[in-house]
Amino acid sequence: PISYGHTIIIPKDHIPSSDKMPNEAQLLADEIFKKIKLKLKPKDVTISSSNLFGHEILNVLPIYKNENINSKKYQAKPEELQKLQNQLSEKVESNIIKKSKIEQIDAKNIWLPKRIP
Repeated sequence: PISYGHTIIIPKDHIPSSDKMPNEAQLLADEIFKKIKLKLKPKDVTISSSNLFGHEILNVLPIYKNENINSKKYQAKPEELQKLQNQLSEKVESNIIKKSKIEQIDAKNIWLPKRIP
């Protein structure tokens, strides 16, 4: 990978150009983009397409310093990849407000002042 969280999406079908990229691949890239942005907190995340050996691929690249698609790559250790997978696959606890039990008010027990029209 170029940076921590760099993800490559390779569609099953051989696609000669980026304009024929399946919608599912782009949706997956967008989902990964959001997870990386939320959980890894890089400065920016870029999605770029490139063609390797006649096969179009998508790169989701988190940018922490000044990385780009041509930056130097490094060999990731299996432990690092497992840690990244765990980070990106854990669900985010949402702040769901629990519905409080609504009290039923008995009209017989309420005192209201008389209204004079």
